[in-house]
Amino acid sequence: MPSTTQKALATSFINLDHFETPAAYLDVFQRYGGANAQWLDLFGPEGENLIGQPFVLENTAGGKKRPISPASLFGQPQEITLRLGGASHRVRLSAFPLRAPGSEEEGWLLLAQNIQGPKAPPPDENAEHPSPGKSAGDSETDRTLEALRKAELSFRSILEVAPVAIVRTSSIGAILGHNPAFAKLLAAEPGSLQTRLLEEFGHPSDREKIRDFFSGLNGPGQGKRTGTFQFQDGNGKLLQIRLSISRLAGEQEEPDQIAAILEDLTGFSDAREELEKKNEALAQSTNDMEQFLYMASHDLQAPLRTISNFIQLFEQCYSALFDEDGRQFMFFINEGAVRMQTLLTDLLAFSRLNRVKIQIADADIGEVVESCRFNLREPIEKSGAQISCGAMPVVRGDFAQLVTLFQNLLDNAIKFRGANTPEIRISAAQSGSRWTFSVADNGIGLDTPNPEQIFWVFKRLHPVSEYPGSGLGLSICQRIVESHGGTIGVSSTPGEGSVFTFTLPGAEATE
Repeated sequence: MPSTTQKALATSFINLDHFETPAAYLDVFQRYGGANAQWLDLFGPEGENLIGQPFVLENTAGGKKRPISPASLFGQPQEITLRLGGASHRVRLSAFPLRAPGSEEEGWLLLAQNIQGPKAPPPDENAEHPSPGKSAGDSETDRTLEALRKAELSFRSILEVAPVAIVRTSSIGAILGHNPAFAKLLAAEPGSLQTRLLEEFGHPSDREKIRDFFSGLNGPGQGKRTGTFQFQDGNGKLLQIRLSISRLAGEQEEPDQIAAILEDLTGFSDAREELEKKNEALAQSTNDMEQFLYMASHDLQAPLRTISNFIQLFEQCYSALFDEDGRQFMFFINEGAVRMQTLLTDLLAFSRLNRVKIQIADADIGEVVESCRFNLREPIEKSGAQISCGAMPVVRGDFAQLVTLFQNLLDNAIKFRGANTPEIRISAAQSGSRWTFSVADNGIGLDTPNPEQIFWVFKRLHPVSEYPGSGLGLSICQRIVESHGGTIGVSSTPGEGSVFTFTLPGAEATE
């Protein structure tokens, strides 16, 4: 079947339906790229699968088979006998070379006139007949020229309305013709552009590059080139232009000409530069914020410990002197100090995730879970939590961070248990080179239309008085999973529990 390019050449460059007689187009490989209904009808059943097939015709006049080439028909129409569909046809064939605008491929336009044969169309009484002294072949040529003229007018119309700048130049870049979009791009009067070198409109720093760009088109195998250069319009405005040029071969006595397309990338370049600046500013702001969090959480640890220690000493030495209100005030002060200590500890852990390079190695998740059981033995015993865990795989990751990940999820499952004894199930399933883990519980669940918000920093769904914590645990989990190239999510039913699901690379995955 013909390629899209072949179809385009046959249908848009020259419309075969303009011809009243059988007409076909051959591509550069002399394969049928298009044919009108009359041509297909001439070949009968054989014409149904003609498009995309090689051009093979044989003159069978005199009982001998002689192959026919398009070149032999150019300028010398031949009356030949063809054997088609089991019948003989006397056909007059003509051929004309065709080159689509801006294309390196040259094909052939074939025209046929069925002089004698069963497929000859009935004569049209209203058709014009050749005048005396003018042969039928001359009329055929006139119709061909008229069709080509219409095709050229159609192509010029397209150029006039094209939104991109299109220019025809000499081999050194002298402007020979252009469309209105070119003059608009350069903010110039159309009549002032003819014969000027295209490089003259380039920025002084790029003029020599544009000159060399055109010169390079004359090298072997350089039928097309594309590059990006800086131009200046008539008002001095700097333009970022993508310049595409292709050689248009002329007749033997004419020098080669070049078709050039200029695409204005100025707006895109400005937007990209602005985006890059904003990204740099955002990265710097994020880095500053993380550095501030680290410094604040680290440097506030010592004074807070001092406050906590002296509060405890004060309470031990002077609690007997306080009445009930005084002892309650001391309790609130001590509770606030403990809460602040927890918050600073979690902030420090969160800020360290991006500051410390993770140590990737094989990590047995079974050992990770056992470490979490040991660290959480007090809340597990106090709540009576039941943690079930099947066979766990070995993954690639930072063992310490993976302990933090599982420990935070298990701690949340125990904390948000409601009135039920916590039942926690840990499972794993392999998917290609990755493992998907699930931590499911029978707790209070999440009563929110947007469960993903629980991964936000400091986001809490319950007051501290009901469920203590810093609001950073799940944010830390998300940061750990993402630093290992995975994703984490949650599904939940209020009153029935939640399931946290996340992915980690398997042990066979590369670092």
